[in-house]
Amino acid sequence: MKIRFGLLSSLLMVGACSKEVPEAVIVSLDGKGLEAVVQPGRPQVGDFFVVQLPEQAKDWSLLVPEGVEQATLDNGDLRLRTFTAGGLVLAFEDRPEQLNLMVGSSLPEDDRPDAIEGVVGLPPTIQEQLVEFVSRTWIAATGLVVLLVAWIFWRSRRQRLGLGTGPQTSPADRARAAVNELASQLPENEVEAIAFLSELSDVIRTYLEEALQSPASRSTTQEYLADAMRSLPVATRGPLEQLLRASDRAKFARTAMPAYARGVLEQASKIIDLTAPALDSEGAA
Repeated sequence: MKIRFGLLSSLLMVGACSKEVPEAVIVSLDGKGLEAVVQPGRPQVGDFFVVQLPEQAKDWSLLVPEGVEQATLDNGDLRLRTFTAGGLVLAFEDRPEQLNLMVGSSLPEDDRPDAIEGVVGLPPTIQEQLVEFVSRTWIAATGLVVLLVAWIFWRSRRQRLGLGTGPQTSPADRARAAVNELASQLPENEVEAIAFLSELSDVIRTYLEEALQSPASRSTTQEYLADAMRSLPVATRGPLEQLLRASDRAKFARTAMPAYARGVLEQASKIIDLTAPALDSEGAA
């Protein structure tokens, strides 16, 4: 009884010095009269609370539970804090006595630390999984669109130049189809003539490379004329040189006349017609 009276007297003295002293409670240590004072009487998650042990218990070694912060004040009282709501058991080393407390929380259920999104160790929420899925899907879709556009562009260019891969079409037939398509788009000004000659040169170079197995599209005009002239029919040498050099002037000097471009178109058809029979006869032989 003397111990209890002394503890209550201490609390009353502290209350006289402060207008906002939290309510304290007396908690039994062993159920046989040994008691401690806990202030505030209902500890809250994240807040410090003080446990004032009886004199004979101040030398006892407290077994601090995991997740509990503990400090001993100058007067021997214990200053504790925990971030876990629920029952808290304070035991002492080599002693049967223990202190049972209940730690409350003012947070709603959805706002407690174990329910807050982003806490380390928690599995991602449905919303986080959905955001990650959409991000990955968007990246994959963008990549597919880029590949599709590149494929369409490549296919369109090959069709425009008559470079289809159909097994029933010979290199000469593909080249003629490309030349005929260009013939339907004759240039009207210098800018169109420059582009026209460049495409026409690509058609003939690709045709000669496929038909003669020569590096026509990978060689300069001078290199190709020096290497391939002797293997071409005599009648094609002049028209081929005229076409390739006209294309070089358009490409590097950026000059070309629409009327001259239309004339070179006739030379391209002549090159195809003169080389195709020779190739057919070689194949038959």
